[in-house]
Amino acid sequence: DDGTAENSIGLTPKGGDIWWANQFTAVAGQEQITTIQVAFASPGGTSTLVIGDPFTVHLYNDLNDDGDPSDMVLLTSESATLTQTPGSNLFENVVLTTPTTITGSFFAAALMTHIETDFPAAIDQTPPSAVRSWLAGSGTPGGIDPNNVSGTVTIPLQTPDNAKLPGNFLIRCVGVA
Repeated sequence: DDGTAENSIGLTPKGGDIWWANQFTAVAGQEQITTIQVAFASPGGTSTLVIGDPFTVHLYNDLNDDGDPSDMVLLTSESATLTQTPGSNLFENVVLTTPTTITGSFFAAALMTHIETDFPAAIDQTPPSAVRSWLAGSGTPGGIDPNNVSGTVTIPLQTPDNAKLPGNFLIRCVGVA
């Protein structure tokens, strides 16, 4: 991504839980993930997202390295709060309590409960798309289980392209040897 959100995704008309992720492939020499970075946005609308709002990040293993999150396994999660102003294109740096070693294909995700006027999942629509992004939702706050995303959602796993918003989420991983 180029670090700038051209759009964002949220759940309308009720709000609820939104889970968004990027698929990555492990890079030699950077297999231990220490930090997950997420930018939040609400372009083009009103937002009640504020500094201090809670969210979680999650790191998943892609069991068969196919880039499809339907068979992913949760490796680690970390709770955090917003410290950057939403819509500022500044990334939240969530340092993992336990750095996690990955191989092959993996996913980094964010999960947040929001109201209908918020669109927390910042999306970069500048071509080319370098990673594969996925989203899911639940109209119920607390309705998504990060251990079983595909089994607990009312809006099934899909790409932003399926939601008519092509691009990639502003989620990054920092890895070390």
